[in-house]
Amino acid sequence: MIITDLQGSLFALYVNNTILKMKKTLFLIFSILIIISGNSNVSVASTNTDCPTTGTLNGHDWVDLGLPSGTKWATSNVVANSPTAYGDYFAWGEMRIL
Repeated sequence: MIITDLQGSLFALYVNNTILKMKKTLFLIFSILIIISGNSNVSVASTNTDCPTTGTLNGHDWVDLGLPSGTKWATSNVVANSPTAYGDYFAWGEMRIL
């Protein structure tokens, strides 16, 4: 009889602990969703068709990724003959080939 009462108490403690963990998890998820949905500063990419999204400058092809900085990215690496070629390796800020 004492063992059955102890098992019942342990089971009830386990269930209460599990429910408490589930409540904490749901609270965290809903808090994150509220914070994310409350952010009104989300910007959408511009659909301005006046600006080209690709081009060539000094013989190098570039693509506009729509970044806020307006930075144009090369379609291939330095000294590469195609967009899938590796090209040469440079360290940050270096002007010579490694």
